[in-house]
Amino acid sequence: MIILSKIFCKFKVFLKKIRGKNRAVIFDRDGTLNIDYGYVGEIEKFELFPDVIPSLKKLENAGFLLIVITNQSGVGRGFFGIENVEKIHNHLKKLLLANGICLAKIYTCPHAPEERCKCRKPKTLLFEKAIKEFSLDPQKCYSIGDKETDIIPAEKLKMKGILLGRHCKNLKEAVEIILKNESE
Repeated sequence: MIILSKIFCKFKVFLKKIRGKNRAVIFDRDGTLNIDYGYVGEIEKFELFPDVIPSLKKLENAGFLLIVITNQSGVGRGFFGIENVEKIHNHLKKLLLANGICLAKIYTCPHAPEERCKCRKPKTLLFEKAIKEFSLDPQKCYSIGDKETDIIPAEKLKMKGILLGRHCKNLKEAVEIILKNESE
C-alpha cells in the first residue's frame, strides 16, 4: 500500500510540475512544521505541531506544491550526521503520505553559519533551485517560517513571506491567510 501511495504522490507532483508556472508553499522545518527543541537530529525528537496535517492538506487540495527548505547546521557543527536528517525527512514524508499529503521535495543546507555557503538561508540558492526544478512562478508562491531568515530569500525572489509570530501565530493561521488571498 505504501508503495502505491508513493507512486501516486510522485505522479501528482509530476503533473503539477509539467503544467509550468506552478505555485507552491515553501516551509521551514523546525519551529514551523515541528517543535524546535534545538538541533532536532533524531526521530525521537521530531514531533509535528497538531495543526500541520490538516493545514498541509488544505494547501495541497488548493493546488499548491508543498516544499520544505531547511537549514540543518547541526550537521555542520558535528552534532549529528546528514543521514540523521535524511531519516527524519523520510519519516516526515511517510507521516504526510499516510495522510494523503505529498511533499514535492525537501531541500537541506547542512552547513554551519561560519562556512558561509551559498545554500544557507537567508541566501536564495535553495529557493532558486526549487523555482527552476518545479517551474514555479515566484509571484504565486508563499514561504512560511518562524525566523526572518526563512522569509527573506522568498521576499528577495518576489514570493510572499509569512512569518509565524508576526503575521500570524501558527501554521493554521498562515494557511488561512494564503487561502483567503487566493480566493480574492
